[in-house]
Amino acid sequence: MIHNEISVVCIKPNEIPRPDYIENDLLYLNKLVNIDKNGNPWEEFESFKIVEIKDNINIISSPKGKERSLPLVRKVGRYSKFYGVMYIVKLDSSLNLVSMTHDEVVEYCVKFFPDEISMKELGLEVEFPDDCDDDDDYEDELRKKDDGNRRIEIWTDDW
Repeated sequence: MIHNEISVVCIKPNEIPRPDYIENDLLYLNKLVNIDKNGNPWEEFESFKIVEIKDNINIISSPKGKERSLPLVRKVGRYSKFYGVMYIVKLDSSLNLVSMTHDEVVEYCVKFFPDEISMKELGLEVEFPDDCDDDDDYEDELRKKDDGNRRIEIWTDDW
């Protein structure tokens, strides 16, 4: 059964995460995140990016946020930055919105309280090579091994 409203976590710039209820409609969610730098609705339709954290919990944020000069909302991991407004939502396997449980809402409000969230804080373990104690050491080791040939290594923390 599809409910008209679902529970989510909403995070706006310079604010703490807060529980919220939104319409159970991906197009409506798109309108909420598709904004200009003043928070007004963006005239053109832009699809947003869905980033799964884990267990069907996903981050949805403003599309082209950096290009639109939207304020930074949160930094997740080493490289992922989310601009404008972001929602933490739950999707089922068919990409339908479903309501987060009370415990999930509380958990993600707490996890996204800081401005920068590490992968470890999200419960995602990142494995580093034996000669590196943490991600800073790993990046130093990569720089030492750089022989001029550029390649991309994708790790869990790189999303």
